[in-house]
This record gives sequence, structure tokens and C-alpha cells, in this order.
Amino acid sequence: MGGSIDAVHSVSVGVICLISALAIYEITDEIPRQYWIAIPHKISIDRGNSVKIIRLRNMDLGKTIVDLGGVQVPIFDRERTIIDAFRLLSQETAIKALKMALSSKSGTRLDLRKLQAYAKNLRFNIFPYLISATT
Repeated sequence: MGGSIDAVHSVSVGVICLISALAIYEITDEIPRQYWIAIPHKISIDRGNSVKIIRLRNMDLGKTIVDLGGVQVPIFDRERTIIDAFRLLSQETAIKALKMALSSKSGTRLDLRKLQAYAKNLRFNIFPYLISATT
């Protein structure tokens, strides 16, 4: 994870998101080829080849800090990451992440109320996917 630490610190306003966040939370089988970093929609930056920039308007919703190898880095929480996966990635990737998060054996339970609140805030209907993932 040292690369993701360097990548997020190279973008001072950046937040780890999408595939990189799914990988950190261990709710994907995908191995990120780039470090996915969200930045505010109006910010302009230079980036390297190893960084995939995602421009988002709501950068505070679900933003948290995790410790990666002794370094504190900003990342969207699991619930925001799953909603963003449905909004911005393939449906297959998002459904798999949701199912993996719901059956997580790590002891960290997915907060379904928070997930639904984020979905409402970001104008995404998560309900049909929750029904299919839990039945």
C-alpha cells in the first residue's frame, strides 16, 4: 500500500476512492493498475501515470482517515465507496463489492442505514441491489 500513500500525498486535496478503496477494504478481487484518487470537481492538477483522477463534487460525504503502514491517509468509507462503485464503475464490480461487504468476515459490518443515506444524497437507488444481494 506504500504506492497508494505516495499517490494520495502527491495530490494534496485527494481522497483514495473506487478501485483503490475497494482493494484497501478487501471487497474486490480486482488489483488496481493505477491509484484511484478523487479530487474536487473544480481543482486542476498534474498527475503521474500511476494515478487515476476522479473528479467529484461532494468530497466530504463519507470521507474518513485510515492508517496505512503508520501513515494517516484520506479515504472514502466503505459505504460511500460502494455507492460510488455503482455510480462510476461497472455494475458487476459494484454488485460483487456489495456482496463481499455484506458477507465480510473481517468483523466490520456494513452500515446499511449509512449506505442508504449516502445513496439518497448521491441520488442513486440502491434498494433493488440490496434486495438482490441479501436474498
